[in-house]
Formats: sequence, C-alpha cells, structure tokens
Amino acid sequence: RLLADALHHPPPPDHAIDWLTWRRRHQARARWHHQRTRLNRDHTLN
Repeated sequence: RLLADALHHPPPPDHAIDWLTWRRRHQARARWHHQRTRLNRDHTLN
C-alpha cells in the first residue's frame, strides 16, 4: 500500500467494494470457526 501511494498509482475503481466483500466474508468465516470451537469445547466438558 505504501509503495502504491509512493508511485501514485490509484487503486482500481472496484477495489473498495472487493475489499469490503472479502472483509465481511472473512469476518463471517472467523465467527463461524470461533463459535464451532466454543461449542465443541463446551460439549466435551459436559
């Protein structure tokens, strides 16, 4: 990112939308894995 700013190359027009899509998908995936881990741990404790 710093290199792109230094070279003054603007990002592609759809970069922000692609980034937001990736970020939301990543957050959802991380949330799912976290909940699955907690459920499995709680289930094995009982």
